Amino acid sequence: MRPETLALIESGEATHPYLGVSLTNLTPEIAQQFGFEVEAGALVMGVDPNGPAAKTDIQPGAVITALGSQEVADMGDLLAALRDYRPGDTVQLTIVEGGQQRKVEVK
Repeated sequence: MRPETLALIESGEATHPYLGVSLTNLTPEIAQQFGFEVEAGALVMGVDPNGPAAKTDIQPGAVITALGSQEVADMGDLLAALRDYRPGDTVQLTIVEGGQQRKVEVK
């Protein structure tokens, strides 16, 4: 059972993990137009200044390519992978930014 389902059963409320980023799908066309090093992933369009990602150095223009060990080809993949976690968990994102791939932890 997913964590949000258990929370709903236990407390009557469902909570969801939140990264604090606005996203769009990175398509091969967008990647080519803007010179991204990858052709798929979840493209960070904005970072909520009060959200968890703001406590890291994730910037707009970063491309999220994995969450934990799960590859991220688009926003749907990222959101599906995020559902396996509870609010307050630390997740590891693989991001590509400025031609460099790195790992970032977000709580």
